[in-house]
This record gives sequence, C-alpha cells and structure tokens, in this order.
Amino acid sequence: MLKYKNGSFHACGVSFRLPEGACLETESVTSYEYGLTAWLEKHDLWFEIFVDDEDDPRADLETLFTNESSTFVPYSPITEILHNGMRGHEVFYHDSKSDYYECRLIVSEGISVVFYAWCHRDSVKNIKALPEIQEALKNIRIEEKKMEHNQSEFQMNLGQMLRMQRKNAGLSQSETAEKLGISLTSYVYYEMGRVCPNLVTVKKMAEVFGVEPSLFLDPEQFIA
Repeated sequence: MLKYKNGSFHACGVSFRLPEGACLETESVTSYEYGLTAWLEKHDLWFEIFVDDEDDPRADLETLFTNESSTFVPYSPITEILHNGMRGHEVFYHDSKSDYYECRLIVSEGISVVFYAWCHRDSVKNIKALPEIQEALKNIRIEEKKMEHNQSEFQMNLGQMLRMQRKNAGLSQSETAEKLGISLTSYVYYEMGRVCPNLVTVKKMAEVFGVEPSLFLDPEQFIA
C-alpha cells in the first residue's frame, strides 16, 4: 500500500503527489499495489502513477507495439529522458479511441516509477504539455537518502551487503521481498539503509542467501 504523508504519496523510495484539480479514484483501475489512478475533469483525462518491478523500461515500452494483439500505434519514437535525477524513457501513442502518454523512470535497480495518462482521441493536442501533467511529473521524486540521527553506519553497510548478496543470488528486489515474506517497500528500505530488519527477518535472509545470520547483525547490539 502507498503511504500518505505531508501531501505526498510514498513507496519504495519514491514520492509523488496529485496536481491541483485532480480527483483520486478510490476504485483504482491499476492492479499495482503501490499506485493510484486519478481524473482531471477539466480535460476529461485519466492518469496513473505506480511503482513497478522492472529492469528495462525501454523494453517494456517496446512491448506495447510489438505484441501481436496490441492495437497501439506510436506517435513518437521511444525517447530517453532524464527527470529529477532519474533516467528513463517516454513515448506518445494512440489506439482507435484514445491518445496516451507514458514514461518509465528508474528509481533504483529493479524498481521503476511509471506515469501513464490517456484521454479521448484528439481531445488534447499534447498530453504532456498540460500544466496539470507537468505538475504531476515535476513532483515525482526519489526520496532523499539522508542520514537520520538514529541511523548508524551499520545500517548503511547492511544495505550494501544485502544488495551484494541479492545480486550474487540472481534475485530482483521484488523476488527477495517475496522470499522473505515482507513488502517490497520494507526490503527497499533495508537496501537503502533506512531501517534494520528484526531477528526473524535476519534468519530468513540467512536462509535465502545461504550465509550466517551474524552477517546481518550489528555487532554493537548483538554479542555471540
């Protein structure tokens, strides 16, 4: 689930907020756990923002047009972009009824944030150029990785250790979280060094990666 705080939605190390005039759809059409759907009445336009588990945003966009059952036709080439420090790709496309704009931005390894908007065909000249859409895109940001007053050097090192062990095991962040029985957001925060896992999770980590539990324990807090 998304976390809402100080006017913004938060998940998996990324934050975003709704533009002025947007209405939040309570029965979201998106199937993603970390996402939302909203409507702009002024332009009769819908958009979604959600966090996805992917490593190659460009490839995912390409499948929109290469899938045999797809009815989408690109207006533009898939273009590489840099947005608020995040690399990604964007594309404009349409089908017989609607026009679409979509961009996919890399937050961290295996985690992307997707912005997807659509409206009736030819009702808007340029979806991305709308002030409300510009505002929504501007507010998609990676959360600052600042050291909290109670955040130890061990927490930062733990994140690096987890990332290394996960890569060695050939797992994505989402796959690792599933094996550990925790949410994707919780695991991402472990790798970011924001929080430390409890002893139950530490034991599961040791089992998943085939190492000793002591590898994930703070020596200043736990004595063998």
